[in-house]
Amino acid sequence: MISSDTQYQKARDELEYLTHWLAQLDSREAKDRKGLTTASVRRMISRLQEELAEYEAAGVSTPPASEKKTQPDDAGVERQD
Repeated sequence: MISSDTQYQKARDELEYLTHWLAQLDSREAKDRKGLTTASVRRMISRLQEELAEYEAAGVSTPPASEKKTQPDDAGVERQD
């Protein structure tokens, strides 16, 4: 659970990293994934999105004004436009 602005920013950074990593995994052949599945990365992304949304809903912090809007993909994972 996110309880401070510092943790919030760290979670946003991790979400950005995982989203980029997922794109790289999606572009690799299955044999090159080394045990990582896109499903496990999607679960991590989903968990972070939920925690960020809860923190934002609590009114403790708001997303940066420059943040891009996101759209959910077929698997329910939000991706930046």
